[in-house]
Amino acid sequence: MSSTIKEHDADVVVIGGGSAGVGAAVSAARKGLQVYLIEPTDLLGGIVAKTLGMPVDGAYPKGKSVGGLCEEWLESLYQNDPPAALRRPCLLPGFEDGLAREVMYDPDIAVHKLFEMVENAGVHLLLNATAVDVAKEENKVKSVTYYDRQGAHTLNAKVVIDTSGDGDIADKAEIPFEKGDEKGDMMGATLTFLMQNVDQNKAFDGVEDPFRRELVKQGIEENRLDEDMYNIYMMPGFRPDTVYFNSIHIKGIDGTNPKEVQEGTIEARKRAYELIKFVKEEVPGFENAELEQMAPTLGIRETRRMEGMYTLTKDDVMDGAKFEDGVVCCDCTIDDVVRGEGKDSKVIHVSLIDRGVYYQVPYRSLCPKEVENVLFAGRCFSAETEAFASARGISTSMIMGQACGTAAYLAIKHDTPVQDIDYKELTNDLSAQGVNGVGQNEL
Repeated sequence: MSSTIKEHDADVVVIGGGSAGVGAAVSAARKGLQVYLIEPTDLLGGIVAKTLGMPVDGAYPKGKSVGGLCEEWLESLYQNDPPAALRRPCLLPGFEDGLAREVMYDPDIAVHKLFEMVENAGVHLLLNATAVDVAKEENKVKSVTYYDRQGAHTLNAKVVIDTSGDGDIADKAEIPFEKGDEKGDMMGATLTFLMQNVDQNKAFDGVEDPFRRELVKQGIEENRLDEDMYNIYMMPGFRPDTVYFNSIHIKGIDGTNPKEVQEGTIEARKRAYELIKFVKEEVPGFENAELEQMAPTLGIRETRRMEGMYTLTKDDVMDGAKFEDGVVCCDCTIDDVVRGEGKDSKVIHVSLIDRGVYYQVPYRSLCPKEVENVLFAGRCFSAETEAFASARGISTSMIMGQACGTAAYLAIKHDTPVQDIDYKELTNDLSAQGVNGVGQNEL
């Protein structure tokens, strides 16, 4: 392998190709900037790809679209021939509201549409590439170093946007962060899987408790299910005879530690096969069911939450706070999943729909206090644990990314630190891009 470090110039470098990364890269590239998107795997989409079609929540706060790139992406799925996505009310307790606030979709087509968006915007896409470090001068990041099979590369950057989920590069840029709650406990990781040949009518019609808590209790007492099985968290899949499972929770995983993720994935697969056998034997409609596909790795809900100019709070979420620099609307349930150890661990759902509120994530929660040319979006944004547990989803993350890409354009255009861009100019620009309910605008 050559020891020569290859060097390129960029306006914007985006770290991570999940929904936030696609939002950031596409929005910046559409402004005419030279944008590089670094993704360590061979697929875009993050949990869209890794979890076999995790439902999209939060795309329709109070029944209205968040708009922007999220709606553009979803519309491309609705308009596919045949349709590759459907909107429906969520069926699970703590989530249901009668509004179409959940989107199920074909994950392969969904990922394909993300590739199309990135390609059509002119983004320089770098798959199977891992960003490992930054070079700083004073209070700015000057370059990002990444590795691929050809060796080391350097990207000189005017603005860096960390959408890695884990905040790896924001951490390298010496931006402070928190992990977990006051005890340091982070939400449990989950392995998802999809079953086919299921009679959905028998499995779901007339079921008072879709979580099947009594069945879970029975399975644990009979040593047929792991004691950390809390609910049979399943829902009708996108295809008529499929059921999607989000049931296998693994506690105590630090998603920034590859060894822990590996060990947790292996353990989760064992528990998944136990559950598959159990539902085939105990749950009506699964008599002829079989596994269609299992996710390749754990879905990590939480690692680093970077310190921003503003930290979104639980009170902001519960009270429906709006901000001058609000860049995305959200009314997602606070979905706080199995923190801690032992029998005190549980899944907590707190509905905002019942309160009749939606809130905004402010731009300042995507912007560090000091480093002048780094932004972050997605699940490494600045929030308290409860607020994070609401705003961490696919749709909200994509618009956070879109806001960061737009903010990067404004910072470069005006030659100003990201902290000093004009909030009104940012929200006006996002409104012009079709993002709904930003700044002082109501949904």
